[in-house]
Amino acid sequence: MTRAPHSALILTFVLLLVTTGPTRPVAQDLPETSRIVTHALERAAWAEEQNFPGRFRYQMTRRVRRFDGDGHVKRDETREFEIEPVHGVPFASLLSRDEQPLTETELAAEQKRKQQFAKTIENGEYREEEEDDEIVFNEELVGRYTFQSEGMENLRGRSTYRLLFQPRAGRLPVRRHLDQVLNNAEGVLWVDQATFEVARVEFVLIDKVRMWWGVLGAISHAHGSYDRYPVEEEIWAPLQQDTFFDARILFSFSRREEVSKWRNFEMIPDTFVETPR
Repeated sequence: MTRAPHSALILTFVLLLVTTGPTRPVAQDLPETSRIVTHALERAAWAEEQNFPGRFRYQMTRRVRRFDGDGHVKRDETREFEIEPVHGVPFASLLSRDEQPLTETELAAEQKRKQQFAKTIENGEYREEEEDDEIVFNEELVGRYTFQSEGMENLRGRSTYRLLFQPRAGRLPVRRHLDQVLNNAEGVLWVDQATFEVARVEFVLIDKVRMWWGVLGAISHAHGSYDRYPVEEEIWAPLQQDTFFDARILFSFSRREEVSKWRNFEMIPDTFVETPR
């Protein structure tokens, strides 16, 4: 069943650990790292309960570039979507490709797809399934890493805690292909001081990841970033996500860069927002 394009990623990371931001003085009264992470997890659980994606209408632009072995762009495609809740479940409607509006036939097909989606929910047949590339900020994810505080940093005009994360030593859980990537990634996590919302995440793959012992292929390089910001006083939403990977899938090679941007968040009338605990 079609879902909003952003839902697969509620947390994809990237870029290198070296940044060009301002110096980061260490605060004297900085909470211990474990308390920062715990508060961030509590905040994420509260936001999940509020089902914010099911209360907003917004637009998203997704640009995907594919490269050949020499690094030249061989395909460049941009798509525009409008995401709006259908019976409280986000649904993405395609608006355009490469700045070209859809044809009447394509628009009719999108409308039919939306009607079928609504009917599935009305009939009680809709089941939200965990996607193989979905990353959720929860205890299972956090448990894969150790965290180290680097002090405070101003990020988009807000004070944030800056934390380095690295994979824990020993055997880490693997339930899906993506877990292999998560278990071999390190990076930086920014947590908003006022709300304990995750404001930004960056990651880089530190070791080659083989899929099915190398039979299906391997990811030799990957990096990414994910930014969030407040669209209302207590409500945060995705702002931008950048990912890049260089992989071998079976007998072919794939280099792909994807940039997604979200904008124009509009709350659906009469949707109650509980005060965070």
